[in-house]
Amino acid sequence: MAKFKSCNCIEHELVLDHMNAVRHCSNHNMEFGGRPIIYDYFDGTNFTKEDFFAKKWELRKMFREGKCPETCTNCFHLAEKEWDDDNYIDFILLTPWAECNSQCIYCPVCTDVNVKNNTKKYDYYSVVKYMMENDFLTKETIFDFAGGEPTMYERFDDILELIFERGYKNVVIHTNGIKYSETVAKLIHHGQCKVLISSDSANRELYKKIKRVDEFDNVKETLRKYAAAQDVKPNALRAKYILIPGVNDKEEYIVEWLDMCKELGIISVILNLDFNWLIKNTDLAYKQKDMPRSPENTTLKLYDLIDFTKNEAQKRGIVTSLYGEIFTVKTLVEGEVTLNVIDD
Repeated sequence: MAKFKSCNCIEHELVLDHMNAVRHCSNHNMEFGGRPIIYDYFDGTNFTKEDFFAKKWELRKMFREGKCPETCTNCFHLAEKEWDDDNYIDFILLTPWAECNSQCIYCPVCTDVNVKNNTKKYDYYSVVKYMMENDFLTKETIFDFAGGEPTMYERFDDILELIFERGYKNVVIHTNGIKYSETVAKLIHHGQCKVLISSDSANRELYKKIKRVDEFDNVKETLRKYAAAQDVKPNALRAKYILIPGVNDKEEYIVEWLDMCKELGIISVILNLDFNWLIKNTDLAYKQKDMPRSPENTTLKLYDLIDFTKNEAQKRGIVTSLYGEIFTVKTLVEGEVTLNVIDD
């Protein structure tokens, strides 16, 4: 088998995305846009197994011929290796809706009216069931729920029950924690999911400033309940802190948040970065990485907060993982690609 450049997104992933698109990946290639399309418009019914994999192969074939679409040019997820030719999906990002019970200042869905107005609901429970019944998936397939807010989908508990009943054990749920789910707690109890709750602060006023809703007490109680359900995997619950430059990027805020996590019984946390800040300041970040440290050098301040958070968390017996856009800052400063994964 010959080696060639491709990535797992192109080969074996799919994204049920906003605005009724289906994509190969959700990675934003900063230089060329990224996120190549499988279906421009998807309503949950206009596909078959044969048609879906034929569309996947349109891009897979290009990479086997040594070609690269513009959207993927210079993307750091590309890797030269021996990729298989099999048809299966090992990662599904489920984010086809825009409704949310929070209004986070960093959320591109909340801030983009076009996304809200042009995302039409469809029954993605039936889509996932069809894929299970028609050999799209493997037993190791990862189901990654994002949003909007996944708990607001009316069949959210049903789809989790379906996954649970079929014996899949790799579920990731990104939620704001406002709405508690007994089904999620059950999956945590059985070691079948990871739950990422972006609390982003440890005090009510800062929470309201970031989330623009007054739900801090509910979120704290959800964190406490999910933490107590961790019988099989003690790190199934991950509290997430999204760094927002100029808002919650002070060391004292991070320390306060880590203290709250410890008090709630959380032993694993995630650090991320405001997506909007990175999109707007990519050129600035490239310049600042080579400039001296100063109060104005936000890029190096963010980079330094990675080690600060890890060290402070370690003092409290908490493990820190990096996820999402904070990896771009780390890669930019260090000049080495690090895999964007949530550690077990």
